[in-house]
Order: sequence, then structure tokens, then C-alpha cells
Amino acid sequence: MILYVVSKECKTEAYDVEDVILEAAQNATDSIHTVSSKLASVQVILQPYYGIMSSVNTIEVTLNRTANDVQSKVLTNKETYKHVVQIMYVTFRVWIFSAI
Repeated sequence: MILYVVSKECKTEAYDVEDVILEAAQNATDSIHTVSSKLASVQVILQPYYGIMSSVNTIEVTLNRTANDVQSKVLTNKETYKHVVQIMYVTFRVWIFSAI
């Protein structure tokens, strides 16, 4: 019974780690989008200076693409992480019940 409780606690802690990772990734994505939106404001100011504006536009596009990549990778890894935790949990439970 103690091993069963430990396995449930381990699963809970694994999902807590997942939540922290997801929150950090969301914060990073939000920060990148904030910088990108500020660059859009700068672009309006720099409109008379086409060369500089073009560089800012390229940076903005790159930042948005990076933010989207981060979000995509996190979602992909989230699914993988859930599968790993579930396999670990089931394996641990099978091991516990086979030991009884």
C-alpha cells in the first residue's frame, strides 16, 4: 500500500514539473510577443527611414516565428511527457502488484 501511495505522489510531482515547464514556456512566448508588438510600434516611427524599418520588420517576423516555434515544441513535448509519465506510472503499478 505504501508503494501505491508513493507511485501516486510521484505521478503528481511529475505533473507539477510539467506545469512549471508549460508556464515558463508560456511566459517566454508572451515576452517574445510583447517585444515583437513593441517593434511594430517602432516601425511606425521609423517609416520615413525605410532601411532601418526593413531591419526592424525582419526582427519582428523572426521573433514571432521563434515564439510560434517555442509554443509548438512545448505542445509536442507536453504530449510526449504525458506518455512517459503514464508509462512510468503503469509500469510502477505493475511492479508493485507483481511484488505482492
